[in-house]
Amino acid sequence: MESLIPHSLDYVIEKFAKFSDNTPEDQNYLSSRTGTVAHKVIELLFSPDKNTKESGSAEYIQKQIGTGFDKAFEEALKKEGEILLQEQTSLDIKKFKTQLKDCLEQLLKGIKENNLHVLACEKEVVGKVGTLTIKGFIDMLLADSDGNIYIFDFKWTSSADRHANLIKENKSYQFALYEELVEKEMKANVKNVAYFLMPAAKFVSSKELKGAINFQKVELDPERKGKNLLEEIQKSYDYRKKEISEGKLEENSNWEKEDITYENQIDSHEFMPVDYYKGKKSGAYNDIGVLKSRK
Repeated sequence: MESLIPHSLDYVIEKFAKFSDNTPEDQNYLSSRTGTVAHKVIELLFSPDKNTKESGSAEYIQKQIGTGFDKAFEEALKKEGEILLQEQTSLDIKKFKTQLKDCLEQLLKGIKENNLHVLACEKEVVGKVGTLTIKGFIDMLLADSDGNIYIFDFKWTSSADRHANLIKENKSYQFALYEELVEKEMKANVKNVAYFLMPAAKFVSSKELKGAINFQKVELDPERKGKNLLEEIQKSYDYRKKEISEGKLEENSNWEKEDITYENQIDSHEFMPVDYYKGKKSGAYNDIGVLKSRK
């Protein structure tokens, strides 16, 4: 979804033509694989064990980290990150391991100080939102003592601004869709959704989190605060899907906003505003001239 709406050409090339520019030297790819390893380690150490009553609690997780971190790191690296061990990569594995353990300690601190317990890691959610069929995996699902639900999404990134801006501008596809699906499935209130950014070990949310943690509270943009993001996503998706079915693909990386068809219809059609390539990774094929066409 996050690729289709702003970058429909890249979406089609990656999904259907199966082109990729990912190589061990590519920093975006390295960051992605590093994040995958981090996700796996968190899953191994924080996931509740159905046969252990106290699992999911901060106290239980602390023991898991203390006794099982090294083993979990090696297992995750072997399963998800072997490419990171190749000589041509620039990743310092020892530094990465130290950073990750520090992040886990800060994540646990946030859980403990907000009196939360972990319900699931990599929680699969499937369902309908409008006419969209959504399937995804929530990085971490938690609850407080009153049964309110919290959603944490993990990102391994060097930029905190991008995710803070997604919240500020009410543009987080993931949070909007996951919150809707979780409330439908669990019949419970989602009290907070937050990014946990690594290796900075920072929580980012528009709602308060307690405790002496590295936390950035984001104020919503007044112009975007009252917008129904789910409706905007639906309308934008329908528009892009119709374009693709008609053989139209709009490339926008080198165009001014006023020359982009989608941009000109945002207000009249109530589409979701997008940032195209500003402040984020460019599409994989921006430099291939033959694809620079709106035909």
